[in-house]
Amino acid sequence: MDYATLANAIIIAVGGKDNITSVTHCMTRLRLVLKDESHADDGSVKGLDHVQGVVHANGQYQVIIGPEVADVAAAVAEAVGCELGETTVQEDAPDEIDGLKLPSAGGGIFNRFIRIISSCIFPLVGLLIASGMLRGTLTVLTTAGLMQTTDGAYLALNAVGSSVMYYLPILVGFIAGKTFGANPYLTAVIGASMVYPDIVAALTDGVELTFLGIPLILTRYAYQLFPILIAAWFTGIVERFWRARLPRVISLMFVPLLTMVVVARITFLVIGPLMTWIGNALAGIVSAIIAVSPTIAGAVLGAFFQVLIMLGVARAFSPIMMNNITTFGEDPILAMAGVSLFALAGAGLGYMLRQKDKKDRSEALMLSLTSFLGISEPIIYSMALPRKSPFIASWIGGALGGAIIGFFGCAVQAYGGGIFQGLLMVSADKPMNVVWWAVASAVSAVVSFLVSLVISKDSSAEASDDHASSESGVQA
Repeated sequence: MDYATLANAIIIAVGGKDNITSVTHCMTRLRLVLKDESHADDGSVKGLDHVQGVVHANGQYQVIIGPEVADVAAAVAEAVGCELGETTVQEDAPDEIDGLKLPSAGGGIFNRFIRIISSCIFPLVGLLIASGMLRGTLTVLTTAGLMQTTDGAYLALNAVGSSVMYYLPILVGFIAGKTFGANPYLTAVIGASMVYPDIVAALTDGVELTFLGIPLILTRYAYQLFPILIAAWFTGIVERFWRARLPRVISLMFVPLLTMVVVARITFLVIGPLMTWIGNALAGIVSAIIAVSPTIAGAVLGAFFQVLIMLGVARAFSPIMMNNITTFGEDPILAMAGVSLFALAGAGLGYMLRQKDKKDRSEALMLSLTSFLGISEPIIYSMALPRKSPFIASWIGGALGGAIIGFFGCAVQAYGGGIFQGLLMVSADKPMNVVWWAVASAVSAVVSFLVSLVISKDSSAEASDDHASSESGVQA
């Protein structure tokens, strides 16, 4: 196979180099993110030698190649002028949200929103899965007493496993910078400032800070996706503003300088406080609902707590949970929220059984296992959000499980999550506490599994339906 020739033919058939924003691959498929999929000619791509088919899925244009896909992907990336897994820089992206040189093939605002997240997260999927499995394994080992959290091996492995999620603002910042037409190194620096040790220490110690005389409301940006996405999008706008107005002779230094100053100010004065305010408001609302109806509160938290984690506002519940444990000796909120992990895991297994591709099944299984172990970020960002149906299924199962927790007044006796939360439900005063927790967790997992099995599709079939509806929408 002549990889360079095939790569050039694929590039021409999908609309040329300028229509490609990202190049990566899995075990059999060349995965491209295109600015406009309507410019791609499926017939021409399918007609190429060594091409076995085309799939439109998760904001990607996937060309099925087979075992030699890695060499073809490398040739495509070289011809396009980008690195595998990265996104090409868009220097001329306009300011408005619908014209940020993002993938724009139909589907409405929500699907465009999903495409943005997919393009920013997909290069990290392998790392997210590996991170989740490593952290889950360490949880099993420490819970079983085979390893201590003070052991050198634990500290070293935990640093590796946790770094992917802790420094997500930096990793996503780099990718999002290219997606939004900003200097990716600049957006990575913005992400780094969010988790800079002095900022984290000030938040941990409760130090009061001001920015140009304005009080700062600090929040935790580690493990969070949306704050850096917003900051990267804003960075692109500000950077283009300064670049258009400053002389070239000084733009090299002053465009990054002025952009960092403006974006940092907005990030710490607007984005952080906004996330904190939203989180505190939601925590207050849930606490009020619990006082009126624990069953309803349990249904809400069981269904949507993982959405709150994804949005970066779930940490507002932590002080309430910890205060309940230290003051009353137990906490119902964490028990209600905990079933959402089992709902996600069950939904992932249902989705897995609908997949024909071995790699897709293996990936879904690994993601589901990490959720069972109490680590949800990999399955949220890699499956639930971009593929939608597992998330919807988890909401249904999680709502039922959470309602059971609330109805029977279950509560954790200490802080923790995942399958090991069962150990924290054991209570001498409430012998049925752990029983109803087990019932609720099983209901969440089984119902989510069944719903996902019904509403999920094989990725190829789902992609074909999405593409067909997208085309009909354009024609209409």
